[in-house]
Order: sequence, then structure tokens, then C-alpha cells
Amino acid sequence: MLQEYTIYKIPFEIPKEMLEDFENQLKKAGPIFNTKKNDNKRRQSNLKMTKSNISFMTSLNDFLDDVLHLRKRNASNWVLLESKPGCKAQLAHIDYENTLELHACKEVDLPLLVLVSLQPNTSIYVWENSPDVIKGIYKGEPITPTRVSLDAGDVFVFRADLVHAGGDYHSHNIRMHCYMDSPAVHRDPNRTFIISKHASEDVKKYICEVIS
Repeated sequence: MLQEYTIYKIPFEIPKEMLEDFENQLKKAGPIFNTKKNDNKRRQSNLKMTKSNISFMTSLNDFLDDVLHLRKRNASNWVLLESKPGCKAQLAHIDYENTLELHACKEVDLPLLVLVSLQPNTSIYVWENSPDVIKGIYKGEPITPTRVSLDAGDVFVFRADLVHAGGDYHSHNIRMHCYMDSPAVHRDPNRTFIISKHASEDVKKYICEVIS
């Protein structure tokens, strides 16, 4: 059975010069969705391959191939994520809008998401057991979010049907993200399934959004 999420530790160092390169790339980053009233403190930029990061990125992609046994899944382009001090947590959501395709997808073909922590105190909220809520088979108590804290070098891999939300930040943080897409499920890069906005009442009653 595919785990809801797993944390791996990359077996190689994060180069200081690469972080400096990423900081420069993020100067052109644009805001992405956050709370109902976007604070514009969560930003994203497409990662550009440079001589400062190519060795690290090659090792990272090889590592993911080894531990995930990706089979039919294809990695999207990596992006850099940045949170400025005071960044609020995101709304609970799923990144794949077509939940019917997620329902019908075999676990072996289910898309995955990858978050790579480059600095200490990276965080993400997850709603454990929410894949069963999305499938309509959950019969337990309403679910409150679990905050997962990541150290530098941690790789957080999770199922596409796991309800999640990017963490809140008191200090500046940068990290990396990509999708392991599957031909079985379409993903529109410009759409997000936000629980409070798009989910049915049966789903909403089980997903307790208590993040301020």
C-alpha cells in the first residue's frame, strides 16, 4: 500500500553557493496562493539549471529515481518556493483538481508530490487519512492538521490525494518542489482544489481547517 507520506534524508550536502544562486533566482519570483486574503509572502520561481546547482540536481534526481521506483510517473520541472517572514499557512487543498480521476487511479499510478527542504524549520501541514475522505469512504472523527517539520536535506514525498497546506513561517525560508505526474491523472498547472471552496459538504465536515 502506498504510504500517505514519507520523509527521506538525502545522502549528500547542500552547497552554500547553490543556496546563494537560488536566492538570486527568487528575486524574480511571483506570489502564489496562500490564505483567503493572500499575504503575497509565499512566492514561486521556476528553477533554472546553472553550474552552481547542476551537480546537486543530478544527484537529487538520481536519488529520487532510486528510492521511489517511479515507473510511469514523470517529474515536472522543479520550482523554488520562498516564504518571507510572517508568511501565513496555505488553505487546505489538493493540487490535482480532478478528484474523480484520483478516485479511479490505481495506487501504482497515483501521482506523487515532492518537497525538498533546503533549510531548517521547513514545514507543511497534512490531514492524515484525508485520502479516504476524498474517496468518500472515511467514517471517523473530523481530522485536524498535523504539522510536519523538516530539517535541511529532508525530502518529503506524499500522495496526490493527501490534503495538505504549506506551512506558516516566522523567518525567511526557501525550498524546492516538483510533481511526479502520472498519465492516469491530468493536472492543470493553473488550478488547485481548495477544500473550503471546491469540496462537497461531506468532505468539508471531515477536514478541520484550524490554521490561522
